[in-house]
Amino acid sequence: MPEDNTSGGGSLPVPVEIDISIEAGDWPDEASLTRLVDRAVDAAFAETGVTGHSELSIVFSDDAHIRTLNADWR
Repeated sequence: MPEDNTSGGGSLPVPVEIDISIEAGDWPDEASLTRLVDRAVDAAFAETGVTGHSELSIVFSDDAHIRTLNADWR
């Protein structure tokens, strides 16, 4: 679900292209996850002072799926 957001929490907006994926697990609906990610990005950018265009990919998963990934790739 890629989207173009303006994040940053400060007076200077930071354009962020965010791609959210749900791989596994019992997560809230897409709109709730988007709000959560937007708040986290706003806080991170406000704290670090990041400027310019950014891209962010977030994958929501569960412990079992992460264990499988770790077994396959470690």
